[in-house]
Amino acid sequence: MKRCSVKVFLLMVAALVMFSVNASAFDDIPQDDESRSKILKLQELGVISGIDGSFHGDKELTYAEGIHMIVKGLDLNLSAYMFIKAPEAKDSFDYVPEDAWYTKSFIIAAVRGLQLDRSLDPNTVMTREEFAHHLLTALDRTGPYPFTKMLFVVEDETDLNPDYMHSIQLLLNGGIISLDEDGKFRPKQPITRKEAAVMLYDAMEFKNNHTSQETDEEGYPDQEVTFEVTEVNEEVNKVTVSWGEQPNPGYGITISSIHFVDEFETAVVYYRLSYPNPDLFYPQVIVYPKDETYVSSAYKIVIEEEP
Repeated sequence: MKRCSVKVFLLMVAALVMFSVNASAFDDIPQDDESRSKILKLQELGVISGIDGSFHGDKELTYAEGIHMIVKGLDLNLSAYMFIKAPEAKDSFDYVPEDAWYTKSFIIAAVRGLQLDRSLDPNTVMTREEFAHHLLTALDRTGPYPFTKMLFVVEDETDLNPDYMHSIQLLLNGGIISLDEDGKFRPKQPITRKEAAVMLYDAMEFKNNHTSQETDEEGYPDQEVTFEVTEVNEEVNKVTVSWGEQPNPGYGITISSIHFVDEFETAVVYYRLSYPNPDLFYPQVIVYPKDETYVSSAYKIVIEEEP
């Protein structure tokens, strides 16, 4: 009799749990929608919310919604900052009120360098390229992370804002976004709440699945590789790749090859990093590894680590 009562009790609990989950789920997302599980997970994490039980996935996303969900989803915060005076919306924006539901996220985004215009209207609809660029910038603030080195052909590249092209390429390399069946990204098209939610979820998965490369094998800071292009003359530019500040001469960087992609008028400069030999002794002298090469000024420069 006791066993029967326990079984009935467990069934009742299970039914209540199922009812609770179903009741809280967005009622306008079909069961067979491939994005359903991702959207519901974001809802469960408190990253997104709907209106009266519906998600409204086809609705165009505003900057207020987009920046808020990016900041929450990638857990951007100001915990590492110390301020004499707490930042306010008016420090960075003309049209962001101090008491809106998204204000804190905009303040965080500004301090963390998401490059939002001071004159931005939060009610403006975001385009696909704008959301993608701000998403990559926010992801980068929690990294760096490893990306593959493939250069994707975007059929509507001419429609892209050149300032956003690098972000799109990295997101494609990370499998965070994809092109449509025609190889297009549709950059200027307004992004929907559903599209943005899927992009954000995949960025969060990428972040969780990759260990941030903040220290090298010996525990030293692993500085980001950067490059600088300087003009030699009207036809030739000098490209210098640098690996920040390293703790001893065992660290080095070498330009290994250059791949010219004529259809994009791009020169991909590949570099190789070298690390200290564990069997050798190195003087503890700060070094600044760098290497340089020369490229025609007709080409845009992109740097990638040698695969």
